[in-house]
Order: sequence, then C-alpha cells, then structure tokens
Amino acid sequence: VPVLVRTKGEVASGYTVTSTKANPEYVRIIGSASAVKAVKNIETDVINITNSSESIATQTKLVNKNTRIIVDEPSEINVTINVDEIIEEKTFEDVSITILNPTEGLEAYSEITKANITVSGTQNHLASYKLPYGVLYVDCSNITEPGEYELQVKNHKLNGITPIALEPNVITVIIS
Repeated sequence: VPVLVRTKGEVASGYTVTSTKANPEYVRIIGSASAVKAVKNIETDVINITNSSESIATQTKLVNKNTRIIVDEPSEINVTINVDEIIEEKTFEDVSITILNPTEGLEAYSEITKANITVSGTQNHLASYKLPYGVLYVDCSNITEPGEYELQVKNHKLNGITPIALEPNVITVIIS
C-alpha cells in the first residue's frame, strides 16, 4: 500500500510545499484478505513544517492504527518535503517610458509616454518591490534623420524579477 506523508503547520509566508515523497513509497502489509483489502494507505508520524522556508529531509516512523494488519519492514522511512518560494506575476501600470540618446541637434517626442509591464518573481520580493525610475526606455542612438520611427520599448535589467509582458512594446517616436 502507498505511504501517506502527514504534516502539520504551515510553511513560512511566501513559501509552499511543492511535493512530498516517502522512500519507500509503498510498504507491504500482512493480514486477512478482508483486512488488507480495507487499507488504503499507511501514514507516517506527523512531520512539523511550521515556518519552514527550506526543504525537509528526515526519517520518520510509520503509524499503524489498524490492529488487524501488520506492516512488514521497514518501520521507519525517509521523507522529503520540498518547500519552494511562491512565484507570482504582478503588473505595474502607467510606467514612464524614457526616450534615450537622441542624436545631437535632433529632438525626440512620442505621444505614448507610459506602458504596463508584467513581471514574475517571488511573492515575498514582489510584495514590496518598486520599479526603479527609468526602467522602460526607447533608444534613439541609431537615428540620424528626422522622421517617424517605430521603436521597441525595452527595459533595464530588473533585480530579482523577470519581465514577461510589456504593453505597448512598440511606440512611434517623432524625430525633428
């Protein structure tokens, strides 16, 4: 029958249990046919995961509450409880777009001055994260003639978070 890992408590804020594994995953039980057929699993002793922010690897005992069966070896098993940070997405709206590097003697202008950027990161990091000023930009350094240009909105490297969407991701810049 399968081994069921029992836990108590809640992991630290911003973390989640991603998997539990017993080794061995199954144990053999002995008893009458009807008693054995009635058993769905064998549970472990309760493992306390309160405020854990790291994975747990431990050895624990099996608990047999059914006097009509016997759990064959082993009486103790290895348990791994994987604990990982919760990853979330967050959208920052109306983030200013900076126009960088217009060629000397030319001016750059765009009617679109703000964008929305969606990022992913750990729940704890995103909870207090503030985008740095000037994080979104368009680069005009390769433009040497007046005109209207479609330019890619880019972002500077963001500390501890990953950009996943940008809207709009292209804006029209007028160079005069």
